[in-house]
Amino acid sequence: MALISYHCDTIDPSLNRILFFGSREDALEYDWTPAQKAYLDKSLTESMQLVQVNHFDRMDLVVVPDAREKDLGLMESLRKSGAEIIILAGQLKWKEALLINQAPNQELAICLLEGMLLASYQFLKYFSKQSNKKLSLEKVGVYGLSSQIINE
Repeated sequence: MALISYHCDTIDPSLNRILFFGSREDALEYDWTPAQKAYLDKSLTESMQLVQVNHFDRMDLVVVPDAREKDLGLMESLRKSGAEIIILAGQLKWKEALLINQAPNQELAICLLEGMLLASYQFLKYFSKQSNKKLSLEKVGVYGLSSQIINE
């Protein structure tokens, strides 16, 4: 079984969100409370590109590309970040999430989504106790990317 992705035209405020920004500066300009903004300012460093923001009833994962990476290396690091998101979503027992692209470069957001999709694939039919192995995240909505891209 693998993660199912689908296109969203609206943002469901009840879903856990994965917010993908083009840069650290873009992430800090988003609509955060002063405390959240201060936390992100301290947390988003060169080495930390994935930060959790807890809203109690839901969570945001803020993802920013590694500014040190370029071209193919950047694309691969985003795929790895997508895999990290799958692991974290499993630990948090998420059933569904919403990936919100806030970056101008859609190709980079696609790399993040690819990493999530690839990391979520499981060969469950080969396990006798499938329910113990199954990932909790089943669906991810995608907002801010062309529906044509999502369906490819």
